[in-house]
Amino acid sequence: MTRDLARLATVADELVRSPDRRRLRLLRRYLRGVTAEIVNHHRVEDDDVWPGRWGTGGSARAWRWR
Repeated sequence: MTRDLARLATVADELVRSPDRRRLRLLRRYLRGVTAEIVNHHRVEDDDVWPGRWGTGGSARAWRWR
């Protein structure tokens, strides 16, 4: 994902200098997908990972800030 974000910065810079409607449309579609991946990743953590960790003896507050 970090590699994708670096490429995103490059593409955004190119599009500022030379706007291209097709590339902007494709970039919007790509960003919707990346956003969905991030949201789903955190949803899984919130729903499945963290409650399991809290159930092993750690408090929610202690695990949240690690």
